[in-house]
Amino acid sequence: MKLSEQLQRFAEATEPSAAQVGRLRRRLGVEPDAALSREILSRLPEPAPGADARVRARLDRPAPTLRLPLAGLLLAAGLAAWFLREPPETPVLLSLEGEASAVAVGEHVRLVATGTGTAGGTDRRPRLRWDRGRLDVDVDHGEGIDLRVETAEAVVRVVGTAFTVRRDILGTGVDVVHGVVEVTCAGALPRRVKTGDTATCWPTRPAGLLGRARALQAAKAPPVDVLSTLDAVDARDADPIVTGEVLALRFDMLRALGRDDEALAVARDYRFGGYSERATEIAAAAVALELTRGDCRAASAWADVLDSDATVALGLRCADHAP
Repeated sequence: MKLSEQLQRFAEATEPSAAQVGRLRRRLGVEPDAALSREILSRLPEPAPGADARVRARLDRPAPTLRLPLAGLLLAAGLAAWFLREPPETPVLLSLEGEASAVAVGEHVRLVATGTGTAGGTDRRPRLRWDRGRLDVDVDHGEGIDLRVETAEAVVRVVGTAFTVRRDILGTGVDVVHGVVEVTCAGALPRRVKTGDTATCWPTRPAGLLGRARALQAAKAPPVDVLSTLDAVDARDADPIVTGEVLALRFDMLRALGRDDEALAVARDYRFGGYSERATEIAAAAVALELTRGDCRAASAWADVLDSDATVALGLRCADHAP
């Protein structure tokens, strides 16, 4: 008998009956659903050759361990702490004044001050207060220097760049030579200023804004630019003398722009606001505007503010128009 036939007979002889399988299932507590699952699993294909050996070898592999003596671990921890530690900081207290004086603040900050200010904080966190003039700042990039320059109108913050701060009657100007700085004008949000750009923060107080407007006028800036500065003045916070000067300058700029109706309204605000510094001058200009329109009645309303010569001239000019 062939070997294959012998194996076939052996399989048939040892095949369990349905009753035997049922008894075994009841003894083991195997439910029909579980039996079905086992039946499905039994029909899955066999794993690839050698797969079981590879899995067993991976499971038997010991976990790697780091074998260093305690002294070595302590030395490694000490070296890491040394390299990661913050550099020590040195307090700074300097008075900046004079003509183009060069000053080093620590190893990574260089200043050229032409004006008046102070330097405080530390060499890694310098805090500069700049009051007047020009301040050139050069900070090494990548050294983690937190430098700030504060003026009455602005705060300039930088980490690694070169820039110039100018403070004069026009306010605070920041010119960036290279890098990027953050400029925060008083009452405004921070903004980034890049290489080659300039930021200007106007004065915040009424007197400072009046000074800026006068400086623009002296520099022959367009009247609209002067008016823009005057528009920023809050009369509620202004001294009466400053308020009167703001009105007088506004009157001049409106006349220069040919906005006569607005100019006359400002002249009346000046007159009835009780301001006297330029009352006669403004009254004479208002009379001239009214006469240009041929309105002698409106011009005569200013007669009580005019000086005697102007009053006589106005009377002669409007004699033919008297009611």
